Amino acid sequence: MSNPCVWKEVREAIPDDLPVSVALGELSEWIGSDPTPAPPDAWQGIAYRKLGLARSSPGWRADWSRLRSSLNHPDGPRWIAVVYWDWQTAGAPDPDSVLEATLESSTIVGVLVDTWDKHHRPDFDPDWRAWMKQVNQNGKRLALAGGISRESIPRLLALESDIIAVRGAACVDGDRLATIDPRRVAELARAVGSCSRTIT
Repeated sequence: MSNPCVWKEVREAIPDDLPVSVALGELSEWIGSDPTPAPPDAWQGIAYRKLGLARSSPGWRADWSRLRSSLNHPDGPRWIAVVYWDWQTAGAPDPDSVLEATLESSTIVGVLVDTWDKHHRPDFDPDWRAWMKQVNQNGKRLALAGGISRESIPRLLALESDIIAVRGAACVDGDRLATIDPRRVAELARAVGSCSRTIT
């Protein structure tokens, strides 16, 4: 599990009205070990938690369900399922299977579509549009991430996502490990503002 102390620092730096999520790595990293209980206040102020399914075994559904149950807490954040644009490269379950498992659970409130290989760029194949429509029609939130650029924002908006997440595009020289670049952030904001929808 990532460090809850870092979660707290991030939460304190972000305005209270903005939701914060935490990434818990990949399911395969948790298999074979007993989850370490988080401190009682670890989830305070955290809205969502997400867990990737790269390199999952054939029994990933049962493993995923057991892990969610073991980490549940009355005040714990809601779960977000992760689907990879490049799911075959990631060795992850196919998008249809993840969506099916998501729709069967009341504790999973949304889906994040992300890249596993950070050099991969999102695929805007028409099949994805139909798949994402299923997410929306079933009342789950949809977030899109992974190699997103300012130029790709209009196409992503057309997919009717609730959230578009950027990292490298907002950093110095487009390096996702570098610091935030205010100029790039302003460019992204203008790109969003020029579209008909507003992203939260």
